[in-house]
Amino acid sequence: MCRLPLLFLLAAATIAATPGTAPAEVTVYVEDFEDGAGNPAFDPMFSHEITASPYAEPMLYRELRSLPSSPGTGIALFLAPAQDTVTFSLLPGQEIVYVSVDANIFSSGGTEKTSIDFIGRDDTFRVLLGSPCEWKTITASSSGIGPIQEIQMRSLEGYFDNITIHVIPEPSLVVMALAGMLICLTMINRRKVIF
Repeated sequence: MCRLPLLFLLAAATIAATPGTAPAEVTVYVEDFEDGAGNPAFDPMFSHEITASPYAEPMLYRELRSLPSSPGTGIALFLAPAQDTVTFSLLPGQEIVYVSVDANIFSSGGTEKTSIDFIGRDDTFRVLLGSPCEWKTITASSSGIGPIQEIQMRSLEGYFDNITIHVIPEPSLVVMALAGMLICLTMINRRKVIF
């Protein structure tokens, strides 16, 4: 009598454990370089380690006529010359499957002057931006590089904005939760049979 619901739950757990069959809930976070009041600020979900030459400090700029318009909020990170290594404050069991960054290169200087590295668990994906450009959205997914661990943005004179990450729960965490529910249901069903 209890075997049919148990078999159904076992089949559902198997389907959920099979990669590509169970949709994972995606949470999107955006670093737009401003706080709730519209002032320049960093989002606590994103940790920035900015290293710059001693004569040029990176700054958060509000949109001005002399600066390119930001595609989002009007505030962008200006690196001149500098590198920003961005890591993420994720909860246990979460991983990043997609990232996008808006970039605008202010001055030319060859392909080695501005780059964005998307560093995954298994490999790195590098995008080189050499000549001045209007705002471009650069994207990377975990396909081929594994879950994304950090982003490194380097530039002589470049603007970066709207760092967007898509976070999902780790698949093994979902499987463990389903297995735990299955064990609990089995224990409940056994108690009903005994009593």
